[in-house]
Amino acid sequence: MRAPVLALAVTAMLAAVPGLAETIEFTQAVTQALTANPQSLASAAREQAAEGQMRATRGKGLPNLRLQVSAARSNDPGQVFGYQLAQRNLTFRDFGLGSFSGIEDLDTAPAALNHPGYADNFNSAAILTVPLFAGGGDRARVRAAEALRAAASSGDEATRARLTFEVLRAYNGVAATRLLLEAARAARRAAQQDVDVAAALFKRGVTIESDLLTARANLARAGAAEKAAEADCDDALDAFRTVIAAPADSSVEPATAVDVALPELPLASLQTQAVTANPRVQALRHTVAARAAEHRAAQAANWPRVDLVARRDWNADTPALRAPSNTVMGVVSWDLFTSGAQSGGVAAAEAAWRAAQADLAAAENAIRLDVAKRYRAAQVAAARAQAAAVAAEQASEAARLLDLRYAQGLTPLDDLLNAQARRDTSRAEAVAGAYRAVLARASVLMAVDRLDPHRAVTRALAPVPAAAAPGRPGG
Repeated sequence: MRAPVLALAVTAMLAAVPGLAETIEFTQAVTQALTANPQSLASAAREQAAEGQMRATRGKGLPNLRLQVSAARSNDPGQVFGYQLAQRNLTFRDFGLGSFSGIEDLDTAPAALNHPGYADNFNSAAILTVPLFAGGGDRARVRAAEALRAAASSGDEATRARLTFEVLRAYNGVAATRLLLEAARAARRAAQQDVDVAAALFKRGVTIESDLLTARANLARAGAAEKAAEADCDDALDAFRTVIAAPADSSVEPATAVDVALPELPLASLQTQAVTANPRVQALRHTVAARAAEHRAAQAANWPRVDLVARRDWNADTPALRAPSNTVMGVVSWDLFTSGAQSGGVAAAEAAWRAAQADLAAAENAIRLDVAKRYRAAQVAAARAQAAAVAAEQASEAARLLDLRYAQGLTPLDDLLNAQARRDTSRAEAVAGAYRAVLARASVLMAVDRLDPHRAVTRALAPVPAAAAPGRPGG
């Protein structure tokens, strides 16, 4: 963890130097997102909650020591007699012997015993409960909690993988919009040059005024497209800073775009890997184990429960630790009839187990299909990106040649503007194609749990062919 933190510190120091851009590498961006993004924080909190629940469940099946303090005041003869006996304060007078003078008083009801008046008792106790047998229910509940904790951990891994993909999308999105802005600026410069050439040709009488007006309208459209591209760049930067949870006043920007490569494995191997390693499938697998354990815990409720209880009590008529006494007992509890509550709980737990198994089977089938679709989509995206790059180069050259011909008055302006429009469109398609190809490959890696930011390589998304047309005549 030291290297990313050090790199972030160096980046912050460089940002404080005037004239230096505050850039961040892809691995640093992922580290920051996993540390500060709300999605990552919420996922980590859920895992911590599952960890706490697991410890709480395990503790319920282990010995428990409890302190108990109570205070009571009563004039009930039985309670008062018990208080005095527990406090070791009982005397013969309390039995009414003070009013006993002989055998003739045997039928006399002693007031001291039957009407004792109010008495106070303060009881303090330390109670140790040791579970001895619960039909396996305690162990089953611990296993269920452990499985749910593992499911939460897998869910956290899924969140981290998804967040890594989102960082990649936003990180390369900035590079893509900047390339599109570069192309829009090149198109605007070319449109301005067209206006200059049209004005020169009109001045020499080679062309008509409508060509000049058309060129000016085209320049206005190119200027608007450039403004839109600038706004897209700002939006992409904001999206990137949001996904990495950068401060509101941050000026951090991505460095060069990155690319990822697919493993050289057949589709069937990737599908098997996804079924085995995909975090979401793993989470469902752990959920099945948890539901199975919960079913065993529900069945264990049909068995008796045996506990050993040891306690030490202190009783006094004032808050004090006096008159200690010890008690050791075994407690057996067995719910023999619960009006269907026990059987209903077992049936519900069994149904939840079966549902979890069905969800897992469905998820395994879905991930196989999903990986196949993503794999084929990645192949198609790579082919389209390559074709778009070739088309952009050819369209740029065609526009350059028509530009030269128009400058010599050998071709109509409409043909030149159409060629330039095709060039601009092909440039945008080349950039978008390269961007989509990287994301398509990353999507496959995410599905098979192999999207490692440290394996990403720095690579430009797509070159933008030059827009300048050399050899144009001046005005």
